[in-house]
Amino acid sequence: MTSFSRGDVVVVDLGIAAKVRPCVVVSVSKPDSQRSMDADGKQLAFNDDFEDKGFGPNTHHADSYLAATLPADGTYFIQITDTQGQGGPEFAYRLRISEPRPDFALRVVPSSISLRTGMSAPLTVFALRRDGFTNAINLKLKDAPEGFSLSGARVLENQDKAQFTLKAPPQRGCARATGEPARPTQVGVA
Repeated sequence: MTSFSRGDVVVVDLGIAAKVRPCVVVSVSKPDSQRSMDADGKQLAFNDDFEDKGFGPNTHHADSYLAATLPADGTYFIQITDTQGQGGPEFAYRLRISEPRPDFALRVVPSSISLRTGMSAPLTVFALRRDGFTNAINLKLKDAPEGFSLSGARVLENQDKAQFTLKAPPQRGCARATGEPARPTQVGVA
């Protein structure tokens, strides 16, 4: 049980260990109510199998995640239930209960490219927004050799993807003195 104030947002993020069956449900409820219902019989929050786009083409998203705005001051239960009635000491979870921690991660497609001098390539970046992060994200290159540039490298507010262009410099010298290819990294700044 945890005490909260009206309007507080609580995030419950439950990760499941690989050996555990993917059948876990998370719910938030008042202590004097039936499972995840408030005094008026309304469901406060419930999640089973949150789709985390950061896992890529996963066929089954077993982790649970929810963010709930609480309707009143008071104490709340956060309940974790296995939908198949399983449980025991061999069942391990990673649980985070907190205020929202707005953040993002980036995924770029394609993940690697080859460019000749003076050439450019279209790229798509996917912004994986977490805990209510909605701001615009400006993209830039990190550890890029001189002359590489990005065009249109910005993910707009509330958008999950952007297309932009990476351009190699027109002169020779894109490779390091060792002859190894350049490996710039893209980062986002909000």
